[in-house]
Amino acid sequence: MKASNQDSARILLRTLVLLLTVAVVIRAADYKSVRDVDFKNFTYPWEDATGSSTWEWVGLPQQGRVTLVNGIHRFIDPHADQVVREHSPYVKFHFAVYGDLDGDGIDEAAVALNYSTGGTANWDYLYVYKLEHGQLTLLDRLESGSRAYGGLIRGFIQNKVLTLDFADPEKRSGDCCSNGYIRVHYRWATDRFLEEGPTEHGDLEPETH
Repeated sequence: MKASNQDSARILLRTLVLLLTVAVVIRAADYKSVRDVDFKNFTYPWEDATGSSTWEWVGLPQQGRVTLVNGIHRFIDPHADQVVREHSPYVKFHFAVYGDLDGDGIDEAAVALNYSTGGTANWDYLYVYKLEHGQLTLLDRLESGSRAYGGLIRGFIQNKVLTLDFADPEKRSGDCCSNGYIRVHYRWATDRFLEEGPTEHGDLEPETH
C-alpha cells in the first residue's frame, strides 16, 4: 500500500513538473514581439553591484537573479519598517527603448535599471535583449557611472545603432546632476557592442518642476 502511494506521488509530481514546463514554454512562445514583454514585472540576471566611475559593457552575470514587481525590487524584508524600507538598497525600472540592432528586421529592447544603495550613491545598468522564436536572449549588459559622474540619462536605437547619453561630469551642477551629456554610439558586432564614430557633447535643458 505504501509503495502504491509513493508511486502515485511520483506520478503526480512528474505531472505537475510537466504542466509547469509546458506553461513556461507556452508563456515564452506567446511573445510575438519584444515590445510585448513587461519589463517592469520581470526577472533580470543580477550580481552584487560594485559601482563605477564611468560606463562599460560588463558582460552577463553568471549567477543571481532579481525580480522587479511594479517596476521595483528592494533588497530587504518586505515586512520591514517603512522608514527602513525607504532607505534600503533597491533596483527600479528606468526606461526601455526599442529598435533593430542586428539588421534582421526584428526589434531588440534596451532596458535601463537604476540601482540605489538607499543613500545618495546610485548607478545604472542597461540590459539589451533579443527575441528569437518567442525566447528572450540577453545580448549584453552595460554599467554606467553614478548620477552626475557618467550616470545613464537616456538612450535610443536608430539605423542599427544604440545611442546612449551619459551625464557629463565636466558640466555637473552638483553631485546629483549635470547640465550636459556625453553621447556614445554602439553597434552590435556578432557577439559584442563596439563603440562607433566620435563621442559627442551637448547641453541638457533645465528640468522644470
